[in-house]
Amino acid sequence: HLLEYFRNTFGAGGGGTNAPSPVSITQASGGVISDYTDPGPNIIYRSHIFANTDTFTVTESVASVTTADFLLVAGGGGGGNNINGAHGGNGGGGAGGLVEGNALPIADGTTFTITIGGGGSSLGNGNGTPTATARNGTNSTIAGPTITTVTAKGGGGGGNDHYDVVADGGSGGGSWGGGGAGPTTHGDATQPGTNSLYGATDYGNVGGHTPSASPEYCGSGGGGAGSVGGNSPNGSTGGDGGDGRASTIAYGPSNPRTYATGGAGGNTPYGGTNGSAAPNGGAATGESGLYSTGGGGGGCPEATANSVNGGSGIAVIRYQMGSIQTQKATGGAVSYYGGKTIHVFSYTGTFSSDNPFNETCECIIIG
Repeated sequence: HLLEYFRNTFGAGGGGTNAPSPVSITQASGGVISDYTDPGPNIIYRSHIFANTDTFTVTESVASVTTADFLLVAGGGGGGNNINGAHGGNGGGGAGGLVEGNALPIADGTTFTITIGGGGSSLGNGNGTPTATARNGTNSTIAGPTITTVTAKGGGGGGNDHYDVVADGGSGGGSWGGGGAGPTTHGDATQPGTNSLYGATDYGNVGGHTPSASPEYCGSGGGGAGSVGGNSPNGSTGGDGGDGRASTIAYGPSNPRTYATGGAGGNTPYGGTNGSAAPNGGAATGESGLYSTGGGGGGCPEATANSVNGGSGIAVIRYQMGSIQTQKATGGAVSYYGGKTIHVFSYTGTFSSDNPFNETCECIIIG
C-alpha cells in the first residue's frame, strides 16, 4: 500500500532516490487494538487489549521492534457474604495481582496464549467451614513457547462474618468482623516477587483487619495494587478497599485506567468505600468488582446475602508503531482496518466527533 501511494504521489519512479522511504510497521493479531501517540517522547504505539482468553500472534516484525510492554491483571477476590444471615460484617475481596513489564520479547511468528482470570464468587459455605479461598479470583497468564510464563495471581476472598478464615491472594482479602477475627487476621499478598523476567514488577498488598477480637460488627477492606486494605476503625464502620494502580498502556496518556482496586469492607450501618479512582476498579460495600479491572468485590453489609463477586482480569501488550492514521473522532480503543476507523468501548465512555463531521457510521452494541 505504501509503495502504491509513493508511486501515485511521485510518479512511476516512486522507488527512486528522490522518493521518501516507506516506514516499516510491526503487525500482530489478537484482542481489541488501540493506536495512539504518546506526545512526551512522540512515540506511536499499538496496544492489544485482552478482556477474554485469546491468542496474540506477530504476523510481521521489523528489526527495530524486538520487545513489547505489557500489563497483566488477575481476577479480583469475591467479598464476604452473610449467606447464613448471622450478625457480623464481611471483609472486602482483595484485588487481583497486577504485573507491569517493558521487555517481553517479540519477533516474527511469536505466539502467546493470553489467559484472563475470572473474578471470585461471593458465595461460600458458611456454617463453620473455612471457605474464603473458594472466593479467590483466578490467575491471568501470558504464556508461549519462547518465554517463561508471566503470572498474575487471583485476589484473595474476603472473610465471611463469624464462620470464615480470610484468604491470601494477589492482594489479600479483608477480615470479617464479629466473633473474634482479631487485629492480626487479614489476607496476605502473594503477588510480589512472582515474576522476575522481562522488566516485570509485581504489585499486591495485604488486606485490612478488624480492631479487636471482641464482636466488632464490621469488615475490613481488601488489599489493592496501590496500597493495603483499610482497617475497620471501630465496631460500626467498614474499612476502605486498598487503592489500585493507574496505567496508560491501553489507551494512552490522555485516557488512564486504574486496575486492581480492593473491595470495601461491609457493615451496618456504615460500610467502607472502594479504593482510589472509582469507578474504574474495586467495589463499594455490597457491590461487585467491575468487569475487566481485577477489582475486589465489596463485603456485604450485616445480615444481607447479595452477590458481591470480584471483577475479571485484563491483559495488554503494547509495541511501537511506524505510522498512524488521522482520526476524526475520539473515544474508546481506536484502530484502523479496511480503510475505516473503529472505536471499541469496553467501558462507559463518550464518542466525540470533529465539527464538521460528514461520515456515515456503522454501529454494533451488545447489552
